[in-house]
Amino acid sequence: MDVYQLAVQFYIPRLEQLGVQYLEFKISKTNVLDALYNADRMGLTLIKDHCMGFITKDDHFIDIVMSPEFAALEKMLIVEIIRKKQNPSKHSTDMKYDKTIGTSLENDMAVFLKSGGKEFCDINLVLEGKVIPAHKSILAARCTYFQAMFRSFMPADNTVNEAFSSLLRYIYYGDTKMPPEDSLYLFQAPCFYGFTNNRLQAFCKHNLENNIT
Repeated sequence: MDVYQLAVQFYIPRLEQLGVQYLEFKISKTNVLDALYNADRMGLTLIKDHCMGFITKDDHFIDIVMSPEFAALEKMLIVEIIRKKQNPSKHSTDMKYDKTIGTSLENDMAVFLKSGGKEFCDINLVLEGKVIPAHKSILAARCTYFQAMFRSFMPADNTVNEAFSSLLRYIYYGDTKMPPEDSLYLFQAPCFYGFTNNRLQAFCKHNLENNIT
């Protein structure tokens, strides 16, 4: 419930929808009154309406209103439940969510690399005189080569200039779309740069097998 509230507050649509799906799955006769109370207290109308609909279903209503938890509920909520039961909505009580809403982490990181994150760059990578702004935390989190570099231990220079743009896209958001020539240069990148898995190497191998004759 708290996570859903934060997702609404900070407008994180995908997290909001995941919260909706989780709550819809978890709400039951034993916890629906707690969910209703918290949704009402937090001003979460969508969840409150779903709880109301769940409570007033014919096969739920008697069991819930006869419980000790119902008797302890705030009077205003009890009144709302009774009114809801007497005047049921013709609309479905299921919470609606759009699986396509919002952007994915990959989309956000792609935008961040290309433009949105420029003002937050805290390091400049220089390749053959070309300055490439980047972010230490992302590079270090994804690559032990850069971890060592930022800890003042300078590793051997394994930078592949010809394919560095493709390498950077992979580091930031896992992009494996690249021309065959970049795949050739980056085939050994997991060994050089210390990636935690061989996903990039596997893609490079597949790309080379399908594009080189």
